[in-house]
Amino acid sequence: MKPLQRPNLLWFGRAPRKEHETEIAGREMKLQLVTLQPPQMRYARAAVFWAADTEFDATLDVLERHLVACIDEGLLVYVVVSDDVAQVTHVTQAIDALVPKHASARNVIVRNDEVSSHELANEALMHDPGPVANQSLTFQGDINNLTPQPKLLLQRAFNDSSILKLTPIKAGYSGASTFIGHATINASPPLPEPMPFFIKLGDSAKLLDELTRFRKHAEHYITWNLRPNFVMERSIYGVSEGVLVGTFVEGSKSLAECAQAGGGEKYIAALFDETLTGWRKRAEPHKGSNSVVAALAAYDRHASIPSHRVKQAQLLFGGEVRPPTTLWRRLISAPRQSWLECVMHGDMHGDNVRVRKDDAIVIDFAQADKGPACADAASLEVWFAFQADGLDVKQWQSWIENLYHPYTIDSMLDGAAADQGCWIHVCLSKIRRIGRSCVLGHDEYKRVLAVFLLRHASFEANTSDTDADEFRRCFAYWLANRLVMSFATVAKTPQVETA
Repeated sequence: MKPLQRPNLLWFGRAPRKEHETEIAGREMKLQLVTLQPPQMRYARAAVFWAADTEFDATLDVLERHLVACIDEGLLVYVVVSDDVAQVTHVTQAIDALVPKHASARNVIVRNDEVSSHELANEALMHDPGPVANQSLTFQGDINNLTPQPKLLLQRAFNDSSILKLTPIKAGYSGASTFIGHATINASPPLPEPMPFFIKLGDSAKLLDELTRFRKHAEHYITWNLRPNFVMERSIYGVSEGVLVGTFVEGSKSLAECAQAGGGEKYIAALFDETLTGWRKRAEPHKGSNSVVAALAAYDRHASIPSHRVKQAQLLFGGEVRPPTTLWRRLISAPRQSWLECVMHGDMHGDNVRVRKDDAIVIDFAQADKGPACADAASLEVWFAFQADGLDVKQWQSWIENLYHPYTIDSMLDGAAADQGCWIHVCLSKIRRIGRSCVLGHDEYKRVLAVFLLRHASFEANTSDTDADEFRRCFAYWLANRLVMSFATVAKTPQVETA
């Protein structure tokens, strides 16, 4: 049998009985009794905290000191207490106070002191602690903001490497830091450098949720070469932070780059007609009671729209501009209409689609879920509409004001082409033709557009061109206001569109 890479079992509290020592040794694990010295976790796979009877108080203090570090190092934490309801309750509360449920559910077992010796040893043996941290790994690239916690995760994820070069990828709004990673693998004889990885560092619970959403919604519905492929053995989840590793689409460009260069229409068609066809062909009328807007409540950010942006929208563009709460209330109380539902990406924008040759490859499934079938089209077109770099501000404003006039939206959904002014017109014309195939009626698409216009108006302005982007986000709010007020109060009784 191949020797265990991490054979040690750390033991705290009441000394193990002879049968425990025998069962642990019989599974080729090494028992290490920890007393006063700091525990050496690097080569450990499990830690037992035997806190029964008179050892309860002191051992629980030790558990509280080392629990987070044990989980971050990948160890199984096995806590043994007396068969006492008060002790079980107290130790559970202590664990919950230190680590979130997603971490304790995967890594912590609480049992009473009647637990059999072979069960404890088996749990430790069967637990996969992940790779040993490679403390000699050399980091290169833009690592100024890399703190000790993510460094430890990367040392474990790339424990077979001597060098890891990190190049940041444009950040989104998830709070995670994303990199392209080039690793030099240790091997004899030396191997050529492997394909680059994409590496996402961020909140552990969010990364686990992203992986769950990917497996549920994308793994079996999007062709393997048109989506990320995660490297599970390199993906590590600590208490507060985690690292998600996958293969990077080498030799690709973002859809944003291609669209601004004038080639967006082709790849937008590939995105919806090929990449996402597994979702779209399963679209069907929503069977619940939610309106199309209520279905997007998790993506709503109207409460985050700054008050100064609302005031500026009225000062800059005129007319009566209502507060965000009023617009949201109008949206969710508008007459009910039937709508189409399927899986949606939830964060569809030009940097979450990579283009290689004729393929449109989707990345980042952190917000994938069931929702309006037209949501991804609406999200993408709003993102494109406000990418105005290099365009004359007044000309751009005139184009976008016309493109988001309710009459223009209706006519384009009916098949009319937009006046050709720039690449934005080309992209929006294509997206709206696709959007029309995902809805049962025009208002369905316009309501979803309003949600994403409000969402766009809620985020902080880009630091690279703060004043210009602040202007555009104010304009997004003004357009959302005009769109919502154009249809939200037309009818007083519920209406259902059937075709």
